[in-house]
Amino acid sequence: MKHYFFFNYFAYLIALLILSSCGGGGGGTISGNGSGSSGGGSSVFNTAEFRSNFGLARIGALTALNNNSTGSGIVVGILDTGIDLDNPEFSGRISSKSTNITEGAAISVDDLNGHGTAVAGIIGAAKNDSGIHGVAPNATLLVNKLNNAGSINILNVASGINSAVSNGAKIINMSFGADPPALPSSTEINAMQNAVNSGVILVVASGNSSLDQVLDMGRLSNCSGATGGKCNGFNANGQMIVVNAVTSNNTATTFGNQCGDTASACMVAPGEGVGFTLIGGGSGTGSGTSFAAPHVAGALAVILQKFPTLSPSDAVSLLFSSATDLGVSGIDNVFGRGLLNL
Repeated sequence: MKHYFFFNYFAYLIALLILSSCGGGGGGTISGNGSGSSGGGSSVFNTAEFRSNFGLARIGALTALNNNSTGSGIVVGILDTGIDLDNPEFSGRISSKSTNITEGAAISVDDLNGHGTAVAGIIGAAKNDSGIHGVAPNATLLVNKLNNAGSINILNVASGINSAVSNGAKIINMSFGADPPALPSSTEINAMQNAVNSGVILVVASGNSSLDQVLDMGRLSNCSGATGGKCNGFNANGQMIVVNAVTSNNTATTFGNQCGDTASACMVAPGEGVGFTLIGGGSGTGSGTSFAAPHVAGALAVILQKFPTLSPSDAVSLLFSSATDLGVSGIDNVFGRGLLNL
């Protein structure tokens, strides 16, 4: 069976409990009370809470937030380890249609690992003057729990995608992947095709194996229906983004998989030392392409709220065209379209 893992590049300490977890490529650290760089300027949003994730300022989120673009009314699907159900950062905004795919609908989607809560926080933690807030702090979070930790069943991935689509997600964030050189199974490809055909945008982390190509599902991000090869008939319809990570200085990380041959449908976002939400409350910092991808998912929620008549592919194109060029001029194999810039 193909081995899936979450792209969390860390081990972290919560209270007296040490909980370690690795994506491909090694380990790093998460610590409490994260801090980031200033967003600059005067704003009701430019607070210590905003600055607790430097990524918000780095992607230009302040401009969008100041224009009341907060993702309100947009459903973001999160396929992960669940979410901290009692965390005030998500109060009133976890969709009742969230489902525990791996353990059955009778079991809650409560997060026992921390990865899903961290991802959800970057997307949509509330603006409540505590911890951090997300790129889209008013978005609705549809959480499909794929596992508690470790490997993920292929069928769970497909079921998670299909469930998110049928329950109204406009964007699906997937911060996980498989060991190289794996490509998606036909079951997963069918679910992905169903998603994009239904107008859903797929956001996938590139992986933490320090490779010159992205992993697994991300390899299909710029496919246009070609048979054979990596695409196997899949057509992303311009509705898929694979995301690599950059440092606080906008340089390539040592762990992120480069955009490679998916560069035309790839971009980068902050993914080293970024702030996120912890189980039980408060905030921490950590690194991994797992945490770069949700910046993009949150940004899409902001775009879709602000421009409700925009098609999914046009929303993706807008993010690509507004990205800040990094590295070699134009689209390149490391940074793809460039740095996310709202």
